[in-house]
Amino acid sequence: MKLESDRHRVFVWGHRGAPALAAENTVPSFLAALAEGVDGIELDVQLAADHTVVVLHDDTVDRTTDGQGWVGRFTWPELRRLRAKNPDGTWSADGVPCLDDVLDAVPLDTKVCVEYKNGPRFYQDLVPRTLQVIRAHRAEDRVIVSSFDHCALRESAELAPQVDRAAAWGMVRLLEPWRVAGAVGAKFVHLHRAMAPVPDLRSMRAHGLGIALWSLRSTADVGELAEEFIDAAFVDDPAWAQGLKRAGA
Repeated sequence: MKLESDRHRVFVWGHRGAPALAAENTVPSFLAALAEGVDGIELDVQLAADHTVVVLHDDTVDRTTDGQGWVGRFTWPELRRLRAKNPDGTWSADGVPCLDDVLDAVPLDTKVCVEYKNGPRFYQDLVPRTLQVIRAHRAEDRVIVSSFDHCALRESAELAPQVDRAAAWGMVRLLEPWRVAGAVGAKFVHLHRAMAPVPDLRSMRAHGLGIALWSLRSTADVGELAEEFIDAAFVDDPAWAQGLKRAGA
């Protein structure tokens, strides 16, 4: 997948949709992000007790819904009946969607970043079942899969080499990140903004990796120097990112 836009040099991902505007990881959130002009949407997948691929970030439903408990103990119908929490703390009429719901709801040309949410609890069949949904929607050429669980990315590479991969990591600085990406056949790396010093960005760029930063809330978070090296940004509120361009663009 080529992360390029007619409007930006930096590709803007709606991080869990647009959680500044609507309940995160819900269909209304993804549609709100697209309405704000993002280039693609990002979402997280886990498995319900009945093995349905569901879209939810945390390993429990406590923070984002009116329910309590580990995601994997709920069936899909039970998750669908929960109410998602809006940005203002009120309850939405929407529950937890499944991946099928999201791919059905967004336009057919929508770029989608699907994060395998393995850890701290691990789902044995998360990767193959997610890929099964992606294939059913014939979305292989517009989906990129990512994960902090690099074993999941290796499994994804074995099962669906045609689906692009991104290696993610959080509050840690890797010695040779291009080797990690290479081990799972990843074209892209997804980094926390605090773990992206310019020398590291320069080295990753020299090794041909596409670079995306997350936890961005303003252009100040990107910084003028980092802006020169990044290809994509994950944002909660798409409005500020519409003018985000690579330096010199």
